Parts: sequence; structure tokens; C-alpha cells
Amino acid sequence: MRGHGVGTDFLAWCLLLAGAVAASAGPAPVESPARMEVSGYGFFGDRELGRMLRLLQPSGPPPTTYSANAVEDGAMMLLSQLVRDGYLKPRLTVTLTLVDGSTVVRDWDPSLEPLLPRPLAANRVRFRVRGGVLYYYRSLDFVGLQGMTAKKARPLFVKGGFLVPLKSPRVFTPARLDQSLTGLRSELARRGFERADVRVGRLTRDDRSGAVDVEVVVHEGVRVRVRCVTVQVFEPGEATPKVTETRTPVVPYSRYWLQDLIRELKGEQYRHGFPDVTVEVTELARHPEPDGEQLDLLAKVQTGPHIQIGRVRFEGSQKTRQTALAGRVRLKPGEDLDPLRVERSRQRLSRLGVFSEVDVNTVPEGPATRDVIFGVKEGKTIDSSLLFGYGSYEMLRGGIEVEQINLWGRAHSARLRAVQSFKSSQVGYLYNIPDLVGEEVNLFFDASTLRREEVSFVREERTAALGVERYLDAIRSDVRVLYNYQFLNAGDVQSLTSTQINNARAAALVVDVTHDRRDNPLVPRSGYKVLANVEWASTPLGGDVDYQRIEVAGSWHLELGGGRFVHLGLSHGAALTLGSTSDLPFNKRFFPGGEDSVRGFQQGQAGCRDAQGKIIGARSYVLGNVELEQMLTPTWSVVGFVDGVGTAADISDYPANEGLYAAGAGVRFQTLVGPVRLEYGRVLNPRPLDPSGTLHLSIGFPF
Repeated sequence: MRGHGVGTDFLAWCLLLAGAVAASAGPAPVESPARMEVSGYGFFGDRELGRMLRLLQPSGPPPTTYSANAVEDGAMMLLSQLVRDGYLKPRLTVTLTLVDGSTVVRDWDPSLEPLLPRPLAANRVRFRVRGGVLYYYRSLDFVGLQGMTAKKARPLFVKGGFLVPLKSPRVFTPARLDQSLTGLRSELARRGFERADVRVGRLTRDDRSGAVDVEVVVHEGVRVRVRCVTVQVFEPGEATPKVTETRTPVVPYSRYWLQDLIRELKGEQYRHGFPDVTVEVTELARHPEPDGEQLDLLAKVQTGPHIQIGRVRFEGSQKTRQTALAGRVRLKPGEDLDPLRVERSRQRLSRLGVFSEVDVNTVPEGPATRDVIFGVKEGKTIDSSLLFGYGSYEMLRGGIEVEQINLWGRAHSARLRAVQSFKSSQVGYLYNIPDLVGEEVNLFFDASTLRREEVSFVREERTAALGVERYLDAIRSDVRVLYNYQFLNAGDVQSLTSTQINNARAAALVVDVTHDRRDNPLVPRSGYKVLANVEWASTPLGGDVDYQRIEVAGSWHLELGGGRFVHLGLSHGAALTLGSTSDLPFNKRFFPGGEDSVRGFQQGQAGCRDAQGKIIGARSYVLGNVELEQMLTPTWSVVGFVDGVGTAADISDYPANEGLYAAGAGVRFQTLVGPVRLEYGRVLNPRPLDPSGTLHLSIGFPF
């Protein structure tokens, strides 16, 4: 027994000793992830190439080592990207640090693909890229081009119109040249030259400078126009057409026009419940004419069977209620199955903003009935983003925006926004209910509070609004109608009069109309925009003031060619007190001036002044802006501008009895959030106490 006890004690001591050793050793070391780096392509270029390399890595935790295949794939991806960027003879050096501490160095170029030794495990990979010579178009000539001007054909090959002759907008690669030739061939086909031949007649390349001279030879052939189209509509099993008609479009013939014709003929039958309609277009005759040919076509339309909607189902919705989806779709069993209506319903579901994906399919449920099945994938329910901006008056602006999506499972949304700058504090809450009072008519509730240090007073406003909004196809405009209730306070007002209203409760009906036909809302180059706002405040609505405030504004943008653009802006506002003996609340006066108005002044400095020179705002104003912009590079431009405003402190002097003008120039840098603008405006006719000019630094287009 005693010997047994000694053995037990010895075993216990061994176990304790093993535990102590394990405890002293600590947890097993965790291997650090492997690193893959890029250098030699500039600060931003290195990061973009590094981002591309990360796309090669499989999903999940980062790898602890890289294999030979992973390194070779990364090398070829980098070389391919450099070639696409115009460096046709790039070189690449790869330095590998292996897990045993040794180093392997390899050189790559597009024509050499050395294989790395296998097996290979590297915990650090460093790519050193050397682009070499950048190849660019030095000259580009067109021979035989008559159906369009060389000026219109050139943008298919190079980006032009920049004052500074940089190489980057004129990068040459064989792949880009092939794409450009295809684009020119397609454009000629749209103009009726169906047999146009476009090819390179001459190409010379200087490998030392990268300059490339290209001559494009065009054989257009004859231009073909459509003289008439005979349309025959056949029902299933019928040899005689139900409908025969002749159309005379008189347009250039191309496969693109033909696709539009087929789409139009199918759409006509879709509306009557024929989703399987087919259209076959054949050529009947060609008629020579002095400048080309005229073509007669026959379009046979086979309607297929008449189909009605069976059931409408939704799959994939876990949080969204079926009633909310059905209200957005508005397809009913027994109706004719129109694929275009089904697609519009899918688009309406997508615009709810609660789904990351929306698909639709039709499934036969009988010889003349099909179910419509919408498959949805719900997105995230909470989204947040940081806000940032800069203006010469408010200086730095920052904030946060938090949005809740698909509240209550009814596709409602709520957004909370808080913004702080050196001059203002603002918090706003918006609740939106889609399709509450009709198709695509949204109900919203908006509440906000604002405190802002204006140039002549401190603006304080607390607002609550309830309204509806809808996009009207008839006028292609967004329309908002709302009831607005505000607490208005104007503090530290420089000029005081006996009738001046600095505190008020305003209850008003407001109508907003926005008609936007610009090509780009952030950097407009063509098109126009028109805005209108009408505010009618009345004591019967619940406030203690009566006034009417109207503002209209418009902008127009035109490309002149050569990288030059003209931008015109015109706006007008008037504040009335019809049917009231009291004055207008001070907050509702107009205070023009600033980076988005008359740029010789700071924000609000172009407002009317009283006899003591204090800024009191205007009851009416007319503002005009004229701008000429010249592109220097794809991202930099210079502008020259003239701004003018006419104001009236009293509505009896409508529309204006005083004018202020400013002229200036500036530079702009294009970013993803709009242009960064540095502009100086000189006041041409300053009043006493007015500045001689103002320097503005801001983000966003001025009007």
C-alpha cells in the first residue's frame, strides 16, 4: 500500500510539473498575416494597385503565406493594368521574403513569365513597378470620313478640349484603339452607313517618347434610309393577318433602329396581354437614290397566346409585410399579363430602398394563366454616414446622418441628421411613408431646429412640417405640398424699427416644384434646371403672421466645344404681406451674397442696408450669374464670372431699386462630391461698408 501511495504522489507531481511548464510557455503563438505591397506608381497609384491585389485574395481571414500561384497571378494583374494605363513596356521586380527568412527576387515584363520555384511559401511580397514610357496619341487623322465631322469622331478616340496638352487624356493602347474603331463603326451605322468599313491606315510609334501617330481610313459605303415598313399582325394559327398597316418613318436604317422598332411592336402587343409576341423583319426592296438607298421592310408580328395574371407572389421577404409589397406592385389576378407593367412594378419595389436585389419571373399555371413571382433580398435596416463640407463663410462643416430603413415592415424610413459648423448648428428628423395616399405619393414628416450666425443677426428657427411628394411624369418634375409650422426668432439684429418683427409663429402652406434636366447634378455640362417655391402663411392656419413668399430659380448649361462651357443662372424672390398690416418677419427677408450668389460678398452681405449702413435684408431681389469655364485637364478648370443682384428693401420698390455687381475668376478641381472651388470676386460698385472683394473656398457647384 505504501508503494502504491508513492507511485500516486509521483504521478501527481509529474502532472503538476507539466501544467506549470505549459502555463509558463503561455498560449500558442498566432501567426501574423502575410503582407503584399506595391511601390513605384505614385502615392495614389500604389494604393489603387494594392486594392486590386486584395481582390485576388479569397474571402475569410487573411492568409499567413502566399503561394507561387498567388504571386504570379498578382504580377500578371499588375502588368496588365499598367499596359491598360498606356505603359506598353512595363517592368516589375518582385521581392519575396520566405518563411525561412531567405529572399527571392524575380523580374517580370509582359513578354517574360518566369515561374517561381515550387513549393513556395512567402510571408511578405513586395512588387516594385516601373511603367517606363507612356504611349499617347500625338496626331489623329481621318481619311474618307464624310458622314460625320472629324470633330465629332475624335472624342471616340481621345479626350480633347483641354487647355493644357497633357498625355493622360490621350493615352494610346492597342486595345483602346480597337474599341475606338468599333465605336466609330457603330456611330456610322447609326447614321445609316450599314456597310461602313473603318480600319487603321497608318500607325507609327516612337518607343523613346511614346508618341503615336494614327491615320484612320473610313470607307462609308452608301447611306440607307427606311422608306416604309409594312406591319402585319397574325394571331395563333391564322394564315391571314388580323391587322395590316404601313408606316413611313423616313429614318436612317441601322440595327439599333431595327431593335427600337421590334421593341415598339412588341410593346403594342404586350399591352393587350400577349407576352410571347415575336417580330420578324425582312427586306422587301431597295430603291437607289442620288445620295444612297431607300429600304422597304416587312414586319411580321406573331402575337402568341393571350395570357392573364394568375397569382402574384413574393419570395424572400422576411421583415417586409406582404401588404406593403402588394400596394407597391398593383398587379391583380385576371388582368392581362403585360411584361412592361411587370417590369415597372419591379422597379417600384426597387425604389422602396429596402431591398438590395429585386427579381421577377412568370410561371405558367395553366394554358392561359401565369403567376408573377417577385424575389427580393432585404438590405440592411440601419445605415450611417459622416457628413463633411467647407464654405468660405461657415468654414468647416461636419456631421452625421443615421437612417432607419423598413420600419414596422412597411418600407417606412426615418433619417436623423446633425450638422455643426463654425457658424451654425442644425438637427433634422425626417420620417417618410411611401405610397400612403396614392400610387407613388409619399407622405413625410419633417422636424428641424437651426441656429445660425448670419452676417447681421442670429437666426433661430424651429420647424415642423407635414406633407406629400410625388414625381409627375406629365411635367417631369418633383412636386411637394406641405403644411409648415415655424417658430422664428431673429436675435442681435443690427437695425431695429418700430414695425420690425423679430419673433413670430408662422403657419404656412408650401408648394415646391423641381424640374431638373441637367446631365449631371454635381458637375453639370449641359441641360437646365428650374425651381419654384411658394409659401403662404396665414393666421387662420395657426400662426400669428400673414405673408406670401415666392422664389423661382433656373440654371442653364451649354458646351461650346474645346473644353469650354457656359453656365447661366437666374433667380428671383419676393416677400409680400397682402391682407396684413403687420411687417414681414425678419427671418423671411432675403439676404443675397456669398459663394453661391454674388461672389464679391460674404454670405448675406449683399442685402439691403438702412440709413446707418446696417444690413436689413430685402423684400425683393433679382439675381443673375454668368460663368465661362475652360477645362485645363480632366480634373482642373478655370472660370471667369460676373454676378449681379438687384434688391429692394420695401416691396413698393419692386422688383429692385439698388444693384450690386461683382466679377472675378477662380479654379476648380473635380471630385466625387462635386467641384472644389477657389474663387475671388471683386465688387464693381461697393457701397460704404461693403468689402472690395472676397475670396471663397467651397465645395459644390454655385447654382
